Amino acid sequence: MHLLMISALLIVSTSALAADWTPEAPAADVAAEETAPRDPFVPLVGGFASDPARGLEGMLLADLRLTSVAQTPTGVLATLENSATGAFFAKVGDRLKDGEVVEIYAERSAIVVRQVAVGPRGSRDVLLELGLAR
Repeated sequence: MHLLMISALLIVSTSALAADWTPEAPAADVAAEETAPRDPFVPLVGGFASDPARGLEGMLLADLRLTSVAQTPTGVLATLENSATGAFFAKVGDRLKDGEVVEIYAERSAIVVRQVAVGPRGSRDVLLELGLAR
């Protein structure tokens, strides 16, 4: 009997609280961020996007294309271009945000970039050739 009375009291008090309660509205910027669909190709950690202000070191390989390869007295140089920010000169050993230039072939007009992958894949070598879309 006592258990039945306690249950009835809990139900009545809970429903009274629920009737008075209104959810707090989130801030406008939080609400917009939570409702926007998430891009499944963007890593969950570390906001991986190009930062042209840092030069070549701030650029992602996916945002660049090879526009020229030249033999100079000091070595081979490649020109990598981003349509939004312009051109960058690269030599072997130069770093990108997600990789490093490991080889430049003047005779083939191509470069190899060792791209560091996010996650368990480690790294991979990507060949960029002049005139070919990736």
